[in-house]
Amino acid sequence: MSWESAEDYRRVFPNSKLVYLPEAGHNLYQEQPDVMMGILREFLESGTGKLQGYEGRVPPEDYQGARAARKKNEHGHEIG
Repeated sequence: MSWESAEDYRRVFPNSKLVYLPEAGHNLYQEQPDVMMGILREFLESGTGKLQGYEGRVPPEDYQGARAARKKNEHGHEIG
C-alpha cells in the first residue's frame, strides 16, 4: 500500500489505527499468517484500544513503499 493510501484511510476512519509491519507485502495473510492472526485476534478480543498503532504522519525510515514489495525477475523487471 502506498503511504498516501494509508493516510487516506486514516482520514476516512479517524478512530482507526495504522499497524505498520516492516517487510510486509500486500498479502500479509499469506506471507505472514501468524502475524496477521495475532493482530486480528488482539483486535477482536479488545478492539483497537490495545493495538500498537503507528502515529507518525511521515513514513517510517525503513518504509520502502508499495512498489518495493513487488517481485522482480532476474532482469530486475517487475512481475505479477
